[in-house]
Amino acid sequence: MSVWLSLLLISSVAPEVQKDFSAAREHALAQNYDQAAALYQSILERGVFDADVHYNYGHVLESANKPIEAILQYELALILDPTDDDAAHNLQQLRQRVTTNPLPATSSQAISLADVIRPFVGSSSQVVTIGWLSAVILLLGCTLQCLPRKARPKLLPVGLISVAILGLGWVALAAVPYTETRAVITQETVLRKGPDERFASTGKVYPGELVRILDVTAGFRHVQRKDGTAGYVKVSMLEALSYPQ
Repeated sequence: MSVWLSLLLISSVAPEVQKDFSAAREHALAQNYDQAAALYQSILERGVFDADVHYNYGHVLESANKPIEAILQYELALILDPTDDDAAHNLQQLRQRVTTNPLPATSSQAISLADVIRPFVGSSSQVVTIGWLSAVILLLGCTLQCLPRKARPKLLPVGLISVAILGLGWVALAAVPYTETRAVITQETVLRKGPDERFASTGKVYPGELVRILDVTAGFRHVQRKDGTAGYVKVSMLEALSYPQ
């Protein structure tokens, strides 16, 4: 993005959405940040997920002195467009102002293998289950390949049926949405060893900090910081970066 008030280049959106986007830009230029923010939020609530909308919304929130909300929008913009250097720069500058433990500029764009897998599975147990199903399918294939040629036709239907059943199980597990892969901390709080305030502290997290969600429990999220420190945080202390599947 060459300028922060970029045009929304989505030909498929409804005319009223384009009208609201233009109106939000005009409000932002006039420093009517509350009106601009309300329009951007309305666009997102209508299911328009676009990097420019999140970027502009983030800039409006930053201008309105709402840094945590702005960080969230910049992070979402980078999820949709990881090459957006302006969003990455603004995010780094804003995070340095709001946290006593700033993260590197590249941290928001770092996607681990777990981040790639977790949008398609619901929990760590599902990761293990899918791994076992995949291993069984591979084992069946190798077994059929190693059998004498004369024995293969007799066992082939059984093998195909087994593979089909296992494949359907894999698809069923993978279809369970789990979009909470990363989150932004909204309030300074402690990391705890377990999902309850009675557990001991393992460290702190700070407003604006990006964390990876490892697992979900009632009222808490098991998160991991950039330095590898992990612990449980109350769900009210963070905002997940997620989209509908």
